[in-house]
Amino acid sequence: MQDILLNRSWAEVNLDNVAHNVKILREKVKRGAEIMGVVKADAYGHGIREIIPVLIENGVTRLAVSMLDEAIELRKNGVVIPILILSYTDPRRAKEIIEFNVTQTVYNKELALSLSDAGKSLGKEVRIHIKVDTGMGRVGFMAGFDAIKTIEEIQKMPQIVIEGLYTHFACADEENTDYTFKQFEQFMSICNELGRIGIQIPIKHVCNSAATLRFPAMHLDMVRVGILLYGMSPSEVCNARKQGFWQAMSLKTNVILVKDIDENQPISYGRIFTTKRASKIATIPIGYADGYSRSLSNKSSVLLHERRYPVVGNICMDTCMIDVTEPINDDPVSAKLKCLSMNTSMNPVITVGDEVVLFGKQGNAFLDIDEIATLMNTINYEVTCLVGKRVPRAYIRNNQVVEIKNYLIGE
Repeated sequence: MQDILLNRSWAEVNLDNVAHNVKILREKVKRGAEIMGVVKADAYGHGIREIIPVLIENGVTRLAVSMLDEAIELRKNGVVIPILILSYTDPRRAKEIIEFNVTQTVYNKELALSLSDAGKSLGKEVRIHIKVDTGMGRVGFMAGFDAIKTIEEIQKMPQIVIEGLYTHFACADEENTDYTFKQFEQFMSICNELGRIGIQIPIKHVCNSAATLRFPAMHLDMVRVGILLYGMSPSEVCNARKQGFWQAMSLKTNVILVKDIDENQPISYGRIFTTKRASKIATIPIGYADGYSRSLSNKSSVLLHERRYPVVGNICMDTCMIDVTEPINDDPVSAKLKCLSMNTSMNPVITVGDEVVLFGKQGNAFLDIDEIATLMNTINYEVTCLVGKRVPRAYIRNNQVVEIKNYLIGE
């Protein structure tokens, strides 16, 4: 792999795993309900242009992005299926929304008016989805009579077609389901009242990844799935691996230096680690500028020859160090997050060029991205999104590299 990439560090994205994940989803989602694939933030760091064809081939019928520019990028790259913008667009860009045939989320009357005016000037209809805030407290018309009244006003605006109505669950991934059911009940009461006054909205959707797994009765007309597409868990309560999903991304690098260090020698900035014995220290060319967070310093471990070795000292901008004196047997987080390789009786010879896995699979060993997220006190979403543009993506099909995307040099 290193010979192919000719690079210091890389992320492998297994497209077969993505295809598998969509197929598993299709089996779980209610018959007749569409799957909207959430591909914001460059498909959660996996690479939007390479991921989208796989999603469409395997049953995703609509896409969702965060912002207008993401939608325009997709249209310019030949994506023709419906695209929903989930978040804010400046009303001054209303004409672009229409010209690129994008569906906009509306949660205030001002944007709806701008879209209506732009639609009139261009002589085109504008498809929108209305968002209702049932308890997330982020964006959306507050659930209640005022929301119904405002939706009725928007529905009467020239050129406006209300294609969808949705809300977003705040804690569908938590053990206690009371709040989620409360949100769902509020949403359905609005749907029912709109129906009573004659406003029929064809696409109603509430389920994110967690709710899609846990609440089949809430699938309605469509589910919005993000993290599950990439084989990651919304939470331990709805563990993706236990339900047959496969992690798509592995983050890899290689050893660039191995040196013998005496006892009582500090490693890296700040001297937060000092050798307790004569040690072998390997340097790997990845750091926080690549998305391998400095918060993992002296906490995380890596896979090398299918064994775990600890990261020691502070992680630098471009490099970090691992203690390869001998492998570690116990998982640093918990017994649940354990390297699958059991043969640690012999320490292999570590040499320059050896592959190092920071998360993902290496032979029979696996380092779960959730472990990295736990050590960083964050969620797996952030871990993949942090993998920076200095890190090329190598796309895998049938265990072969089929494409390499190097953001820095445009290849």
